[in-house]
Amino acid sequence: MNAQKIAITIPTDIDNVSKRSGISRSGFIAEVLLEKISEQKKQELKEAYDSVFSDESVCRNRSEHRHGLKIAEMTMGRNGNKEREK
Repeated sequence: MNAQKIAITIPTDIDNVSKRSGISRSGFIAEVLLEKISEQKKQELKEAYDSVFSDESVCRNRSEHRHGLKIAEMTMGRNGNKEREK
């Protein structure tokens, strides 16, 4: 992990919490920031996903694809081979 030293002013609560957690103040702040970045990335991914799948043409396409798969499944059987006639 790349690191950069910076000077910041923090509430004393952070110092107390980091001591109770048994990790350094720097380690605690780094951990919290990494969690925040991870949450933000997940939110951005969710928003991108929601944006794509709220598009009517994409939804219509997915619906048509599902319908085509159902027809193929009925025609070919679940294992992908034509059903053998008895």
